[in-house]
Formats: sequence, structure tokens, C-alpha cells
Amino acid sequence: MNTGNLGRGAMIAGISGALLFIFMFFTWYQVPGAEQIEQVGDVLGVDTGSASAAVSFSGWESFDFIDLICLLAIIVSVGLAAMTLLNASASLPVAGSAITCGIGAFAFLLVLYRVINPPGEGLDREIGLWLGLLATAGIAAGGYLGMQEEQTSFSDQADRLRG
Repeated sequence: MNTGNLGRGAMIAGISGALLFIFMFFTWYQVPGAEQIEQVGDVLGVDTGSASAAVSFSGWESFDFIDLICLLAIIVSVGLAAMTLLNASASLPVAGSAITCGIGAFAFLLVLYRVINPPGEGLDREIGLWLGLLATAGIAAGGYLGMQEEQTSFSDQADRLRG
């Protein structure tokens, strides 16, 4: 496998997509006071595993629609990097980097919306949310850099679709 044909944009997008997959399992939101439940359990010697699981939510558990968009961004970004590494070609109607940039930007905006407006009342934002936001930004930035490397733009891709 030759990594020489993998551009910087595809590499950034692929790594960001793989990291987003991992970060989706981190805690994104937590009900206030969950740390106190765990601390009390530690002091009393009581297992609070089920109690703490009930009050914290991963990226997969927090959303109905946004997690599917994030999964799509993961598939597209990692898939494009893998296809580039394997010298596989697909006859896509537009450049793969443009698709990666678009879905990455859309996922970034949706996660940013949930940073500003959490899905539930009074939830604390946890580290997984911030890492997920950075990873979606990395997917979008990697797609954009890939477009720059290919010397293409969204208007070029729109013309390609029309013609």
C-alpha cells in the first residue's frame, strides 16, 4: 500500500472520520450531579455503574438524526481515503473531496447547533461533544483541502452535474 498518492486533504479527512467514529462512543452529555452519584458510590463502596450509565449519553445515544449524518460523514471520509490508498476509482458524479467537504460541513453545523442548543433541558456538555465538533471540522477541512489539491470548486462540480 503506497501512501504517496494519499493527499493531505484526504489524509486529514480520513483520520478525522476515524476519530469521529471513536469519539461518538465518548460521553457527549451528562445530567448534572452524575459525578456526585459516582463519588458517593465510591465512598460507600457501592457499584453505581448502572446509575452513571443512565445519566450520561454518548454521541450515538444523544441524537435521532445527527448521529446518522455523522455516520455518513465517517463513511464518506474514511471511504474516500481508503479508495485513494488502494488506487480504486469510482465514477462519482462529482469529486469525492467535494462530497466529503459538503457532508463534513453539514455534520459540523449540526453538531455546532447541538453545542449551542443541547437536546435536553439542563444537560452538561462533556468532552465527547467538543472532540466530535473538532472531528467534523477536520472532515470538512480535509475535504476542502482535497478540493484545493484537485484544483476544483463547488461551482465546477455544479457545472459538471449540469453538463
